Amino acid sequence: MLQRSLFRLALVVGRRLGPAAAAALLGAARAWLADPANEHHRQRLLALLRDTSIRAGGRAGRMAQSVGRQVESRRRSLVAWEREMMSLRHEVTEHPTGPVRAAALEAYLVQIAAGPPLVTEAARPADARRAVLRALEEEARSVAADPLGPDERRRALEALEDARAGCYRATQDGGA
Repeated sequence: MLQRSLFRLALVVGRRLGPAAAAALLGAARAWLADPANEHHRQRLLALLRDTSIRAGGRAGRMAQSVGRQVESRRRSLVAWEREMMSLRHEVTEHPTGPVRAAALEAYLVQIAAGPPLVTEAARPADARRAVLRALEEEARSVAADPLGPDERRRALEALEDARAGCYRATQDGGA
């Protein structure tokens, strides 16, 4: 749900502080979500959230503070990753065509790409790989059935295939 919160915050920030502020927030969020172990990206996102909470004030400020607390306490788990991936796919289909849908698709693709790092960071990479691959396979079936545009579907399926390949690369050196 954290990605969804970041996405919603970016929408509110865009209305309140303008598109440049929203783009900066989305960029920092994408960088951190693509590599949650990267402390530099995490600190950059937290700094933007703090700045946003001060500059935006009101509802947007409270949202930024709440998301900041979530980022600070985020623990990566397979279940949370899978749940967020499904949620973001639904987020894409809930919006009509346009920039909001495009941003939701980008967030979804970033979430898919976060699967292989879960394998790499796992205490038991072979078990994690099996679980991530299962989730990716289920997601591919859902992508085929959901009302996505042809380009959206192609990009999602390519991201899923890249993530599958990344899962195998992640355990190749570990002998799993």
